[in-house]
Amino acid sequence: MTKLLTIKDFVNSHSRVLNKKNTRTALLTLSVVGVLISMYLVYAKYTNNPLICGFGDCGKVQSSIYSDLLGIPVSVWGAFYYLFLFLCFFKNYRGAAVLGILWGLGFSSYLTFLEVFVIEAICMWCVFSFVNIVLISVTYFAHEKIL
Repeated sequence: MTKLLTIKDFVNSHSRVLNKKNTRTALLTLSVVGVLISMYLVYAKYTNNPLICGFGDCGKVQSSIYSDLLGIPVSVWGAFYYLFLFLCFFKNYRGAAVLGILWGLGFSSYLTFLEVFVIEAICMWCVFSFVNIVLISVTYFAHEKIL
């Protein structure tokens, strides 16, 4: 009689992503991607250059009253956030990483809510950042036991 493989068994036996090194590399890479997205938005904000925007109205979002928090552009906060996550993943600060990821998911969800329902405009770069945070979350929590 043949044994049926569960999805977990199949993934564990066939996935290269589930090893510690690849997961950590993915998390560090996604953190760097987040820093780069944020730094591009910081550059555009401080130089008043128009954003390259494949979809949505990035300029409307970037110039809204919600683009600053405590007088500092949200993109600056984002760059520091992603640097914080990078440090957590690099040094394996698991508790801080979990708190950072949860905070980032919540805050990014709030910003996305503002874009859709208050500002009534979507920023492509903000969507990329949100997707990046979701990817970090899924990668981290799906592989948390091996980190």
